[in-house]
Amino acid sequence: MSDIIDHNGNLYYTGMIPAPAKLSFAPRFSPVASKAEIVDLIQAPTRIKKRDVFGASWIKNQESLGSCNGQAAAGALQRALWLAGREKETLSGEFLYSQMNGGHDRGSMLDDGMKLIRDVGAPPYKDRHRMKYKSSDFTPEDFRDAEQRRAFEVLGVDTELELAEGLAKGAVGVVAVHANNNFMKLDKNGIAGHSNGAGNHAVGVDDVKIVNGELCFDFFNSWSTNYGDQGRAYLTWDKHLKKTNQYHYFYLITAARTTTTDEIPEPKELSH
Repeated sequence: MSDIIDHNGNLYYTGMIPAPAKLSFAPRFSPVASKAEIVDLIQAPTRIKKRDVFGASWIKNQESLGSCNGQAAAGALQRALWLAGREKETLSGEFLYSQMNGGHDRGSMLDDGMKLIRDVGAPPYKDRHRMKYKSSDFTPEDFRDAEQRRAFEVLGVDTELELAEGLAKGAVGVVAVHANNNFMKLDKNGIAGHSNGAGNHAVGVDDVKIVNGELCFDFFNSWSTNYGDQGRAYLTWDKHLKKTNQYHYFYLITAARTTTTDEIPEPKELSH
């Protein structure tokens, strides 16, 4: 049960994210910066673009499953863990998806994936995980390994400036978009096309920049590097996120665990 986008003969699958109510399990992100201060953070000369750090080898491929939410959550967690000092690992979005879909390939809510990466974690991806989506497909070893790789703090965001401030300060997150054939086409600034749907696809976000005075959110997709610019594109609040935010809270990982203790590690410095 997925929405399927046929773009130039290639099929791309979304998760048909249902939105019966806008709910959140997580505490709300508490903004402290003004827009001017956020812009200063973004435009700091020492700032390194996340897409220069998290290149093509970090992009996932959900193939024909509606597992975008699991893949986005796993991608966000593996970036947050790396930023917290852990070695690079590819985490299993399939494992996460299997824990939230009720045993059926039918999509899931953003809430489900982000709560799982906080409470359960995600194990390293293994070849035997490919195209699996039932909990019984995963072993006790997978659950044990997941426990070692969890988010420490996940916060809900509900405004453009909350999302921008969190990303500017180094958090990694997940948002809901509405994907259709327009979404497959990028403009000259690398911004994806848009529609006004309630949200049928989850993507990760790890950075923000300014284009013509507008905040643009850098997202990583789970449709392999065939999508957009090596698996990436930009979103704007008004065109892509304002509508879906009416139905979904968005999320930021603001701290990740590198051990099973409750200590919050010092993040890596990303500067020239």
